[in-house]
Amino acid sequence: MEDLDRILAVNVRGVVVAIQAAAAHMGQGGRVITIGSNTAVRTGFPGASIYSMTKGAIASLVRGVAIDLAPRALPSTTSSPAPP
Repeated sequence: MEDLDRILAVNVRGVVVAIQAAAAHMGQGGRVITIGSNTAVRTGFPGASIYSMTKGAIASLVRGVAIDLAPRALPSTTSSPAPP
């Protein structure tokens, strides 16, 4: 459970806290961009299910944040780099 708590703290909670802190200081016309992963929609290898779950959580979070911040004209998006 310690590993689970750590990966949730870094990959999910850390992103939530960062978005909240940044949005508090952004004026109209800013943009929230997070880095995601293609593992949000597919797990590429055995043992990656928890990591993939956290990346899926971020993808879902950012869709909600986009709605929350739309009245302030602060678009939100996730960039999910894929391997070459």
